[in-house]
Amino acid sequence: MRRALPLRISIFLGVLALALPALAYEYPLSSYAIRQAYFLGAGPHSKEPEFYANYEHVLPMPRKTLPGSLVGIKTPYLQVAEYSRDTPNYNAQDAIKDFFGKPATFRAFIDVYFKPGSTPADPSDPLDGVRVKLIQNGKEIATESAEGWPLAFVRDENTRQESAGEHIEIACKAEKIDGSTLKIEVDTPDGEHAETEFDLARLR
Repeated sequence: MRRALPLRISIFLGVLALALPALAYEYPLSSYAIRQAYFLGAGPHSKEPEFYANYEHVLPMPRKTLPGSLVGIKTPYLQVAEYSRDTPNYNAQDAIKDFFGKPATFRAFIDVYFKPGSTPADPSDPLDGVRVKLIQNGKEIATESAEGWPLAFVRDENTRQESAGEHIEIACKAEKIDGSTLKIEVDTPDGEHAETEFDLARLR
């Protein structure tokens, strides 16, 4: 019985270490980091909203109240965790095989709302008039892909004002991102400008 207590403590500390947020953005991912991401994604915490809290920010639009806009990022580490969460009969060895030494992308997604009718009529524009910039160390990061599709119209219950929306997903090569602060700027067709920062020294 006396040996049970240290064993339980060691197990508890191991689980706690997996639950704690990672220390810094990392790419390329080591096999150890992939294993950590796998166990994080396969664990019960990956289904809780708090799991994503540090990867998503409310995007402040100075002249708007409802609905709120949102911006989020998906690092290679988080993508491994999500894949591990969503793939049945998956194990750590599978994750290492699928992700170790493979090229990866850094992804961002934005749900943004603006006044109806303010979008310019340009069918070739995949973002429907919304402009998004990823900036790090004072330089804009070139994106590899950008796509968007309309969100459902939302009506404010108090003012009855309608808002159109756009869901946007952009991606760039993961090696273009480092562990410094990442700023994301968003400009809407109706003249709104908003920005937020992710401290990648505290996110993996």
